[in-house]
Amino acid sequence: QARTVLKFSFDNLEECAQAQSPEAMADGRAALTRLTQLIRNLWQELRPAMLEDFGLVPALVWYFDRLRVSARLQVDFQHEGADGRRFDRTIETAAYRTVQECLTNVTRHSGVREVRVVLWAGPGLLQVQVADRGRGFDTSKGLSRDGSCGLVGMQERVRQLRGNWSLTTSPGAGTRVIAEFPLTEGASVAVSPAAPALNTGFSPTETRQLRPADFNLSTKP
Repeated sequence: QARTVLKFSFDNLEECAQAQSPEAMADGRAALTRLTQLIRNLWQELRPAMLEDFGLVPALVWYFDRLRVSARLQVDFQHEGADGRRFDRTIETAAYRTVQECLTNVTRHSGVREVRVVLWAGPGLLQVQVADRGRGFDTSKGLSRDGSCGLVGMQERVRQLRGNWSLTTSPGAGTRVIAEFPLTEGASVAVSPAAPALNTGFSPTETRQLRPADFNLSTKP
């Protein structure tokens, strides 16, 4: 809404100033266009339309495919119990953002180009794990607010939903983040039969179904 008001005000200003400074007005309008696109991209990153329309698994596959192209990051995505299900909107957003922030850290700090993401949904619980075999770090420094790589905010977001968050890492030993979200009764529902098949049209990010026993991951090779 504020963006619409700004554009309207700019249009009115342009009518008054066009004759005196057409180049300055053109530069201002170009800057407004860039700002508008930036806001749209930011909103798309925070909660993409894919997440809103189709749910967590398709949104993650879409995001991993983008990373494969933009950051050359290969994601081994493994999931059980979440395909074809919708969860509470806040849970879906928090799970998506947790994965997103973890993978941002992997691309910036880990020094590796492969990562494993595991998603498991069971009775009353949605669990996300992100593990890499990269540099790792000293947690006494990494969890300070000044050098957190987003970890403090990630932890707080999970705990605001009464979930659990844990970090396993050390220098040279990789990093693993686990986030668990409680699912209240009725918060997880099957996707309507009218919805499109969840894997149709997505590019070839590798996924496979798992057993709960497969979720005991190690960050070490």
